[in-house]
Amino acid sequence: MLLNRPGRIVLVQRLLYVLLSLVAASFLRASDDIQFNRDVRPILSENCFACHGHDKSQRKAKLRLDDRDTAIERGAKHEGITALIVDMELPGIEVNVIRDITGGELFCEVAFDNARVPAAYRLGEENLGWKVAMGTLGHERVGTAGLSVSMRIELDNLIATARIHNPDALADPGIRDRIARLWTQLELTRLLNARALSKILKGLPNWPEVPLAKLQWSSLSQTIAELGVDILGPLGVLEKGGPDAVDKGHWSRNYVWQRYTSIGAGTTEVQKNIIADRAIKMPRR
Repeated sequence: MLLNRPGRIVLVQRLLYVLLSLVAASFLRASDDIQFNRDVRPILSENCFACHGHDKSQRKAKLRLDDRDTAIERGAKHEGITALIVDMELPGIEVNVIRDITGGELFCEVAFDNARVPAAYRLGEENLGWKVAMGTLGHERVGTAGLSVSMRIELDNLIATARIHNPDALADPGIRDRIARLWTQLELTRLLNARALSKILKGLPNWPEVPLAKLQWSSLSQTIAELGVDILGPLGVLEKGGPDAVDKGHWSRNYVWQRYTSIGAGTTEVQKNIIADRAIKMPRR
């Protein structure tokens, strides 16, 4: 976990739901009372922002406390990893902002050069950092699954916009079929999330509803974005700032922005493999 004080642009994700469902949730699970008062309360009061990091191999960015190669040789690559809470103000930390395709700065690259973190900032038990990381990722998937419910509002807004700017498109049989299929999938996803929530309230595992809903979020986000450009036609690709841009260029930006949902909260390909392996129990090749 990486902590950042206001005034320094080094946030990986600044959305409130990320802070609460990912970082704070991981703290609640793995921290002690001292760490909770020191690190979680500032996040909840918005006096401190937080982010989570990944290393180049897409594993959670944690520090390995030993230099043993035997763990990897034995196929136990998750051994020896410990989670740490890292203050981004520490010496030896360099942050480079990564600009995405829309021009935004949602992600960044963090380099550690002899940065030293006190042992008191360890999160969870020593050598159990992978468990903390997987818990964080699990909370992230729950958050993205919940986002799929709000996509119904996006579809309703698209239809309302089309009625104003290109009503003839709504009479096209192909467009009407795509809208109907999308509405059906959104309703299915809403029920899937309701089922997952019901299992959580009963103290049951939310498997496999949450990873399935995450896949729905990835797919339907891009489906709506593509549908928006197709329905609005030339007006849909006009960017923000243009005199004829629809909804301040929202649909043009959304078309390229939503590509990230194939990666966010776990890549689509990896999620499908996990579901096939653990939920459907398909034989491995």
